[in-house]
Formats: sequence, structure tokens, C-alpha cells
Amino acid sequence: FPGSWFDSTGREVIGIRTFSLVQSSIGVFGVSGVDKLLCFMIVDSLQRFCKMYMEETIRNKAFVSDLALVRSRALTPATVDPIAARLFEEPHDRFRRLFPAFAEAVMFTGQAQLIRRHISYELNFLCKLDSTMLSCALDTMNASLINDVKAHYRKPDQFPYPSSETPLLSDLTSYLSSCGLDSPFQKIYVTHEPLPELAAMMAMFTLHQLSKLAFDERMGTLV
Repeated sequence: FPGSWFDSTGREVIGIRTFSLVQSSIGVFGVSGVDKLLCFMIVDSLQRFCKMYMEETIRNKAFVSDLALVRSRALTPATVDPIAARLFEEPHDRFRRLFPAFAEAVMFTGQAQLIRRHISYELNFLCKLDSTMLSCALDTMNASLINDVKAHYRKPDQFPYPSSETPLLSDLTSYLSSCGLDSPFQKIYVTHEPLPELAAMMAMFTLHQLSKLAFDERMGTLV
């Protein structure tokens, strides 16, 4: 099952059955509370990450310029630049000390989102089981509002954006979250000014972490 946790032997340790047991223990409201707690913890983690990143750009004046050079020369698709490797290795060594903080933020956020995804599946299943009409009504209303928003961006002069003065959007969001109809992977957790050259930094971090992973044929993925 996607998003499950396995031990070194390939045996599933935590999966969808685990969250069914959690729901049986603390109920729907308890599971929904855990979901909201994880959401706030993700927000806190991302805010601390953004603060750390911006402080580094202010403290180290060469930080952004080095990353911009990496992006333009070493990370250009299909590049044949002979000094591309050196342009990557030198900043990589200087920024290595930041990778533990990156790993902490990325791993926690990813694992928390996977847990929220499992909780959403569990809540959605219970909603369909206990109140099919409510589940169908919320799904239809959600699809209708999304179509209205898409129509607004296609033709803003003809289709107005749903008014923020009405409680419809906020109330519907609460219902969707409680019924497991929201998507943790598509949720906006924080808003922040653009982080300078974050893409180049994440590319170096990803390449650095690849050396710690190995392909598992049984799971068909890197572990």
C-alpha cells in the first residue's frame, strides 16, 4: 500500500490497518484531532525552515550567488560544460552543513503528510459508510466550487471569484477535512516570500541524499 512503513526485511510495520486500529481506539474526533495537530506541526516545521534559510542568505553574502552559478551552469539540462562538476562540488562542500536541517524538515514534512493521507483515507471510508448522502453532497459541492474557480481564471470578466464574505468556503473546508475529502499533498501550509535559489539548493540536497539510498527490487523504489 502506498505510504506504508516497512522494516529491513520488507515486512509492513505501519499501514492502513494501523490507522483503522487507531480510529477504533480514539474515534473519529480523536483521529481528526491528530490530523489537525500534524497540520500545525508541518506549518511550524516549514516556518522554521524558511526562517533558517533566509537567515543564511543574509549571513552569507555569497550564498545566493554561488547557488545561482550552480543553477545556470552545473544544473542546466543536457549541459556539456566541462567545469560543471567543479561548479557543483565546491558549493556542495560549503553548504554541506545545512543538509541536516534540510533532511529534518523534508523527512518530517513528508512523513507527516503520509500519515495525514492515511487519516484522510480512514475518515473518508467512515464518512461513506456512515453517511453516504453527506459524502456525495460534499464531493459534488467541492467539484462545483473548483469548476467556478477555474472558470474565473479562464474568463475573470464573466465569472466572478466566489465571495470571501460568505462562510461557504471556510465551512466547506472544515467539512471536507473532517470527512477526509481534502488532499494533504495539495494543501498550502505556509505562505512566504520566494526563497532565493531554493531549487538549486534542493537539487544539491537531493543529489547528496542519493548516496544514502539503494534500490529495493521487492518494493520497486529507493530505500
